[in-house]
Amino acid sequence: MTRFIVIGVGIPRCRKSTFSILVSSHFERMTIANTTMNKKKPLLISRRSLLQKGLAGTVALTFLPLDGITKSFAQETAKPVLSGAPTSLPFLKNGVPQFQLKVLSDKAPLHFAAQQISQIMPELTGKTATSPTSAWTLKIDIANDVLNRQKITHESLGNDGYLIVKDGDGLLITGFTGRAVLYGIFALLESATGFAWVRPLIGSVPLEPIQDATLKLPFPLTSKPAFVERGLSLSEMQWKTDSDQMLNWLERNGLNMNALHTWSFEPAWNSTSTNAPDFKEAAAAREKRGLPLEIHGHSFGFLVPPGEFGKTHPEYFSLIDGKRKVSARSSQLCLSNPAVLDLITQRFEKMLDAQPDLQTLGLGPNDGAGGWCQCEFCNAMDSPGDMHQPFTHGERSYTTRYIKFANQVAQRLHTKYPNARIHVYAYTNYIAPPDCEVDPALEVEFCAMYRCTVHALNDPNCPKNAAFNRFLQGWLAKTKNIYIRDYFIMMGDGAARSMPTSLYTLEKDIRYYQSQQLLGMVPEMIPDGPNGANVASGELYATWLQPPSRYTDVWDTGWLVYYGMARLLWNPAQKAEDIIAQACDSYYGAASEQMSQYHQILQENWYQSGHPGVAPPANQITTFSENVQSGPYCLGWGYAPRITWQANHLFDVQPDGKTTKAELTKLAQLLLDAREIARKKMLPVLRDRIEADVQNFQEWALSQGYEIDFRFGQTKVKFMSTARETTAQ
Repeated sequence: MTRFIVIGVGIPRCRKSTFSILVSSHFERMTIANTTMNKKKPLLISRRSLLQKGLAGTVALTFLPLDGITKSFAQETAKPVLSGAPTSLPFLKNGVPQFQLKVLSDKAPLHFAAQQISQIMPELTGKTATSPTSAWTLKIDIANDVLNRQKITHESLGNDGYLIVKDGDGLLITGFTGRAVLYGIFALLESATGFAWVRPLIGSVPLEPIQDATLKLPFPLTSKPAFVERGLSLSEMQWKTDSDQMLNWLERNGLNMNALHTWSFEPAWNSTSTNAPDFKEAAAAREKRGLPLEIHGHSFGFLVPPGEFGKTHPEYFSLIDGKRKVSARSSQLCLSNPAVLDLITQRFEKMLDAQPDLQTLGLGPNDGAGGWCQCEFCNAMDSPGDMHQPFTHGERSYTTRYIKFANQVAQRLHTKYPNARIHVYAYTNYIAPPDCEVDPALEVEFCAMYRCTVHALNDPNCPKNAAFNRFLQGWLAKTKNIYIRDYFIMMGDGAARSMPTSLYTLEKDIRYYQSQQLLGMVPEMIPDGPNGANVASGELYATWLQPPSRYTDVWDTGWLVYYGMARLLWNPAQKAEDIIAQACDSYYGAASEQMSQYHQILQENWYQSGHPGVAPPANQITTFSENVQSGPYCLGWGYAPRITWQANHLFDVQPDGKTTKAELTKLAQLLLDAREIARKKMLPVLRDRIEADVQNFQEWALSQGYEIDFRFGQTKVKFMSTARETTAQ
C-alpha cells in the first residue's frame, strides 16, 4: 500500500496526516492513520460516509508520496497503485458531461466503449447533452506507449489491469486488452459519480439523476484483479441469443467470463445443421467487449451426438451391463476407443479453424454421475485408488480415465494448435483428484456441488466441506490451473426466496482461493429478469428454462451476493460491510441507511449461524458416507431449497429452533422505515425494490410462524399472528 504525506482540506479534525488511500471502482475505503491526533486506531472513511456527510466532491487533498513512484504490483495484491498529486476535474455540471471522448485506435472494444459511454451518461444524468467546447479530453487506447514509459509490462499488469494517467488537460486510459480499457472507464465513471451497477436491468440507472460530479483521483493509477477467471456461468440464460444486459453487467463489474457452448459450434463440422444457435453471433458479442472466447460445459453429447452415431457407431458409447447405452444423459463415451479420440480431436480442430480466437475448448462429460463405460479397456485406464472414493455420487471415482483421455486430446490438438487449452470438470463421481499427471493445457473447473453454504470451504469445523477441501488440495498437488464453480443456481418453489450464501462466507472463500493461487471463480447462476428466457414471442426455446418471473425473483433475493462476489474477485481485501453499504447507496438511494442495516443483519446472521470457530458436537454430526458428513450448523446447497431452512440461518434462530420476536421486529421496522422514505419522496422504483425485500421477509417470517402487517400505511411493526414464542423477547 502506497503511503503519502497528506494535507487535507475538508476532513474533520485532520490537518496533516500520514495515510494510505484506496480509490477506484473496486476500492471503497480510505484508511487514515493520523500522526497529529492521539489515536491508536486508524480513521476509516468510506465514500458512503463522505456522501452522507456532504463532503464528497469537496475534499481537497495534497499528496506527497513517501514510498517512491508507482510500481506495478503482483497479481495477488489486487490493490491500485497511486502516485503523484491528486487531479481534480469537473465531470458533470447541471447534468452536462464536462469531458469529451477521444478514441486513439480502431479496435472494436474501444468503439464499444464509446457506445457504452454514450448510453451510460444519459442514464446517469436523465438528459442527453453535448459536452461544452471547454471540456477536457478523455483518451482511450490499447497498449499505448505510456505503458512503456511507466515501465509497466504486460506480465505485471495482465490482460485485465488498466492504467490511468494525466494527459495534457485530461486523462488517458490504457491497458493491454480492450476489456482492460473498459474496466478503467467503468472505474472512472463510478469514482466520479458514486454510482455502481449493482444489478442488471433495474439496477443500471440511478434512482435520481446525477447532476453534478467532480473527479478527484491521484494519477498515475493502476489497478488489476486478483484472479484471472471471474464470471458467471449463466446456464439458464437465453437459449439461442445472449443477453446484452447481462454481458454489460459482467463487464461493468470487472468480470470477464461467460463461456460459449459446444453445441453452438455444430455448424463448424455439420454444414446442414439448422437447430444449433450460431456461434458467430455469441463470439461477436464477446469480442466487441474484448472478452475472452472460451467454451465450457457438458460436451460429450454434442461432440459425439447419439443421433449422429448411435446407429452407425454404437461402439463410441459406454458399454453398460453388456450393452452400448446410446444417450447424452446419464451416459458417457467409450474413452478407450481410438476412434472417439480421433473424432473429438478433429472436431476441436474444426472449431478452431472456424474461430481461431478460441482460447479454451470444452471437454466436459455428459451431466449426471452414471453411464461410465465398463469395457475392459476403459477399466484398464482406471487406477486402483479410484475403486474406493465414496462421495455423493457412488462409491468410486472415474477421474483418472477421464483425465488420461483429456491429456491425449490436448497432446493431439497441440500438434496443430499449440496454445489451445482444454476445459475439464472435477464433478460428481470424478471430483476426486486423478492418479495420473494433469497436462498443463487442462483447465480444471472444481465443482463443489452440495457444499455447505454457511461455512467457508476450508473451515476446519465444517464436516460437510471437509471432503471438498480435501479433494481440492489433491488437485492442487497436480495443477494450479483450477477455478471454482460454486452453485448460486436454485430451482423449485423455494428458489425465489433462497439466499445462495452469505457475503461473509463468500469473503472468506475468495480469500482462501487467493491464498491457494486458484485462477478464480465462475458460479452457476441464472440471468436477471424479467424475461430471462428471452421469449419475446411467448415461445420457450427449451423446456428446462424457468418461467420469466423466476429470473427476477431470484435476483431480488441474491443480487447483493452476486454483486459482492464481483467486487471480491477483483479485490479480496475489501470488507463485506463496505460492499453492502456501497451497494445499498446505489440501489436504494435515500433509503440506503435503513436497507444497509437490514441486509447487514441478514448477511451477518447467516454467517454467525454457522457458529464460526466452534466445532459441532460429535453426536450431532450426520454421516452419509465416510467422505460426506453434515453438522448441526451446516446448510448444504440444493436445487430445491426449503424456505424454513433458509430462514433459520437468515434470522440466526435460537438453539430451541425458534426466532426471537425482537429480531424480527427490528428487521421489519427497517423495511417499514425504508418504504416510508420511498413514499414521501414519491419514488415508485425505490418502493418496488423495497417491496421485493418485504415479500421475501414475509415468506421467511411465515416459515418461522410469524405473520406481520405490511399493509400500505403501516409504519410500526404489528404482529397479526404469532405461532411460536420464545423466552427471549
